[in-house]
Parts: sequence; C-alpha cells; structure tokens
Amino acid sequence: MKKFFSLGAVFLCLSTYAYIPVQVLAEDNSDQETSIQETPATYDSTNSTEIESSTTPSSSEEPNEVSNSGTEETSALIDENLDYYEPSPLDRSNLALSGRSSRSTREAIDRVNAGESNRPRVSFVDVSSHNGTITVAQYQMMKIYGVKGVVVKLTEGMTYLNPYADSQIKNAKSAGLKVSVYHYSHYTSDSGAQAEAAYFAKNAIALGLSKETVMVSDIEEPAMRIASLNTNTLAFKNKLNSDGFGKVGYYLSRSWLNVAGGIFDTGLFGKSNIWVAQYPYSPTASQNWNNDFSSWQWSSNFYFPGIAHPFDINTDYTGLFTEELEWDESIPVTGTTTIIDKVGSETFYSATANLETSGRIPTSVYFLTWSEKNGQDDLQWYLGQRHSDGTYSATIDIKNHKDAGNYNIHTYIKLPDGTMKYVTKNNFTVSKPTLSAEVGNYNADKGTFDVKVTGVSPSG
Repeated sequence: MKKFFSLGAVFLCLSTYAYIPVQVLAEDNSDQETSIQETPATYDSTNSTEIESSTTPSSSEEPNEVSNSGTEETSALIDENLDYYEPSPLDRSNLALSGRSSRSTREAIDRVNAGESNRPRVSFVDVSSHNGTITVAQYQMMKIYGVKGVVVKLTEGMTYLNPYADSQIKNAKSAGLKVSVYHYSHYTSDSGAQAEAAYFAKNAIALGLSKETVMVSDIEEPAMRIASLNTNTLAFKNKLNSDGFGKVGYYLSRSWLNVAGGIFDTGLFGKSNIWVAQYPYSPTASQNWNNDFSSWQWSSNFYFPGIAHPFDINTDYTGLFTEELEWDESIPVTGTTTIIDKVGSETFYSATANLETSGRIPTSVYFLTWSEKNGQDDLQWYLGQRHSDGTYSATIDIKNHKDAGNYNIHTYIKLPDGTMKYVTKNNFTVSKPTLSAEVGNYNADKGTFDVKVTGVSPSG
C-alpha cells in the first residue's frame, strides 16, 4: 500500500501510526489485517472518562488497500495544500484497545478557538461519549458561533450504545439544533452490514428518533477496506430503508473515495450524501475543501468557551446536517394517487400517493375519503405511512363509510406551519350487493320456511 508522508512530520508519523500525513511517496508491503476488538471500552464510573490502554499497533497492522481501477473522475482537490491528516479508527472507536484521550493529531494541526477569523465555516459538530454530557446552555452557546446541527454517535458494531446519546440528543433538540446520528461500522459482509444496520435502527427507534433522521454509516475501520465495501454498504443502506429510515449518509476520510484513489463509489452513493474528513494542518477560510460533497470535517481540535475538551467541527455545504428546507404554499407539489382493492372483496382499499415535493418532506400526508351518497356525511381523514421508496399509503376501510357507490379520495400534505395543501385526487366505486333468494320447505302448521340465498356479489 502507498502512503504519503510529510518530511517535516516523519518522526511524528513513526511514533503515531494512527495519523497519516500526505506528501512524499513511500512503500508499505504489509498485508496483515487489523482485527476488531469486540469488547466495549471500560469506563471509570467516577468520572465517566474512558480508561486508556497503552497498546499502540504498529504500521504492519494496516491491511492492504484495494485499488479502484474504475475511477471515472479525478480528485476535486487539485493544487491545494496537501499537508493534511486523516482521522484514525484507533482514535474514534469505542471498541478499540487504545483510548481517545491521546489524540496525537492535535499535536500536528492548529488548535482552533470558536470565533477565530480566517477559518473555514462552522456549521455543525459531531459528538460521542468522549464529549460526555453537553448541556442545553452549552449547545445554545455553540449556536452563537454558527453551529446549527449536531451528529451524535449512537452505536458501534453489534454491542456498543453510546451511554450519553439520550441526553446529547435531547439537549440538542431543546437548544433548537438539527439532530442526526451515526453508527461506527465494522461490517465486512452483506449479512454483517444488515445486522449492524438493524442494531442501529433499533436503538434509534428506542430513543424516539424520527424516521426522517439522517442516519450515517461511519466508514473508517481498515478491515472494511475490501473489494466488497460498496456492496456491503449498499446492504447497510437498504436495511435502514426497509426499517423506514430514508435518509442515509456516509462518513469517510478522503483517501477512501474513488475520486481520490480509494474504493468507495461516490457515484453509487451520491456526493450529496457523503461527509468527508480531511484535516489541514492550518485550516483557513479560503480552502473550502470537498465542496462538491455534502459536508467537510476540517478539524478535531476545535474549542468552545467554557468547555475543556475539543470537538470535531464541520462545514455543511448542502444543509444535510443543519437545515430543514423552507417550505410554504409557494413551493410546487405534484403527484398521483393510485387505489387498489386489497383483497378483492370491496372492503379494504389501499390508497398510495407518489409525490414530487422538490426534495422536501411533508410533515404528514392524508387521504381525505368520502362517498358521494348523502354528501360528505361519512368524510374520513386517513393518515398516510411513508415508505422507503418515498411513497405514502393508507388503508381505506369501507366499514367506516357503510355506503355503496362512488367514492372520492383527495390527497393532502401537511406543511411545517400546519397548513394543509391539496395535491391530487382519484376515485373508486363500491358496487351495490346483489343476491337472489329462494323460499322453500314451507310448513303451514309450524309457520316456518327456509330461505336460500345465492349469487351474492362481493361488496363493502
């Protein structure tokens, strides 16, 4: 595998394998893969800080890099300052042997204090258990310096749940920040990816997160850098989608991307969904690196007033992690509603809306349903359920209406301000029941007879 080393940082690199600066070409013929320690890190209950192991793997533990021969575009980072670091999994994993407190990256990159001039734009922070409890007041203070969102580490692998996630999420919401969450991934197979996605989704649901939450796969473990990375990650995405989470993002260091010589297919997953980590030694306002992607994590050494530990800081180019797109009556919305008889008995109908909303997601979708008989005396609002493909559907129960004949369905969306906006309509017909009856076995003495009913047509 090829690595780049800054001549001025060779001694540092030899002593801190975790961070790979980039400049002069060197060769590494190692082929030994790093194993994953599947035991959560130990916490000292007295101060909630992680107990650090002194074990530091040597450079021989990094697996061979899989080359990507199908790169279709060149790196967008051309003729810029290539002196930068990339974050290390040994620094970030809660399942790794070594702790996060000895982050040697910070010895090489600038310490940045909130409010400094000539620095890249501040948009959002990402936090984990290493950041501990963050109060509502502290989040509100961060907003003064430009923070609009927070991405909280929720889970890792199949065993780890951030013990601070609940308070970090609730306090961020109380401070008015947009909240997203990430899962530190270890998957190396299709089945492993699906299992980790299921674990991620289960814990997101348990903490009451909306299905509209941006769910991020944190991809940085060396063992994941294999030929099946893209198919495995697609399985991760598809599982989240099937569990109802439609917004999936991906966090990677730049060297993992196919546009920079790596193997992660940016075309398959979409640049607008990719959050790139790349730390300049001295970040400046003019750099704007990775601005063709969703977001750029430009430092792990950012300090806010009154908080002793540093934060990871990010620029959001698209609003994925910071903004809900503004939406009012002026935004065009179109779509269609289809109706099918679910079981062929004219008792339950499925209404499905396929909407074009200019990238925005309505607060909710309703199917206003009524029969034409007796006006709208049987009018019902049916709440639609959103599916992973972006459609909404509801089941229309004819028992709630009790009439045969023509039915109307008007589809409405609810805007963030509570306004109901009409989108489209359709109709269907419930046939009148028909039957034939035959009287037989009349008994005059007993006053009894039998009625035989035949030819009953299906109807609600």
